[in-house]
Amino acid sequence: VEAGQLSPPDAATSTTVPEAQETAGKPKQTVTTRPSAIQTLLLQIKNTWMIWLGGLCVALAGIFLVKYSIDAGLLGPSARIVFACLMGVSLHGIAEWLRRRTGEHHPAFAALAGGASITLYAAMLAALHLYQLLAPGTVFALLALIALATMALSLLHGPMLAIIGLLGAYTVPILVANDEGDIVSALIYVSIISAAALLLLRYIYRSWLWYGVLAGALGWWLISFGNLEAETVRGYYLAALAYGLLAIPAGNWLLGGTTKNHPADQAVTLTLRPLRSVSLSLITLTMLLVIAAAALSIAHDGFSTAALGQWAPLVAVTLLATRAHRGLATLPWVSLASQWFAWLYSALETDEGQWQLQALTGELQQDFLWFALGMSALYSGGSLWLGRGRPDDKLSDSLVALAPVCWLA
Repeated sequence: VEAGQLSPPDAATSTTVPEAQETAGKPKQTVTTRPSAIQTLLLQIKNTWMIWLGGLCVALAGIFLVKYSIDAGLLGPSARIVFACLMGVSLHGIAEWLRRRTGEHHPAFAALAGGASITLYAAMLAALHLYQLLAPGTVFALLALIALATMALSLLHGPMLAIIGLLGAYTVPILVANDEGDIVSALIYVSIISAAALLLLRYIYRSWLWYGVLAGALGWWLISFGNLEAETVRGYYLAALAYGLLAIPAGNWLLGGTTKNHPADQAVTLTLRPLRSVSLSLITLTMLLVIAAAALSIAHDGFSTAALGQWAPLVAVTLLATRAHRGLATLPWVSLASQWFAWLYSALETDEGQWQLQALTGELQQDFLWFALGMSALYSGGSLWLGRGRPDDKLSDSLVALAPVCWLA
């Protein structure tokens, strides 16, 4: 792999068929064998593990510098944040200066740049959570700018910057948060990081980047359990994650049936592999995990008056996903079934070892009926709209007829 270039997933090696297998009068043939993704990753780790270690050390140094200045009471709040920002920008400048001076895209420079971005992430979160120096909107805008710049620089420095930046970005809120961390702000921050990483997938597709976004985003969904504030935004968070995974890498913002390439594709030197090149099994697995997360959230949180507004967006994204990818036609049914059993589970309680249904109070009964009516309209009406022009779409037709029956039950 040449320095600074992302190794192509189809990199191949050629081997020669043994002479004993040759047929008379025929020349030797070559058989192409492709190393697996795991073999490629292990080889890269073996060759660059010291650089990985150095990059992580730089990243942790930046994070703990911010945290130590807070714990030790050094300088004032504003001075601490400014100092941390100057350090992050300086490290980025040094990494870029080394890259230009040597004319090489060395992984060590990428590791240094990764530590710089993580330092900036830590400074912004500290300014928001600990000192309230900046308004949340300003902080999130700056975080989005840092994340986008980091992913853009990874096109110059190579994949190591993307990996270190992604791992560090998902970890920073845990390391700099205080005992009363704002989980809602953390989920918004994670959504920004995920969107930036998915945008990078528009220019270079790597399965580890896809899995990294999915693991980091769902990991923070899991961390949010047990936090009462997160119950009000968890549904929106999962809907945004599902939409981002389906729309951002492909630029398919309306989740239509066709996927268009980025208008600047010809100017991009790295290979562009939009979402349509991702295997259907990977997209299906991703959506199933998000739908399962939603069902577990419903079973854990129970019913509230804001349930319809919170869980309807994910249902809408799931329905639209079937328009973008016909192979996902079963997902709306999976979504409906998972919701059905989640709401049933949330109403169950044990009494002396026996399961019983717990009745809702009079006011919540009416609210839940309105919720069921809204979901019936969404599933049935959405399937009816998506089934237009598809006379052979039996799954959509069945959902139109049976969704109201399921919610009535």
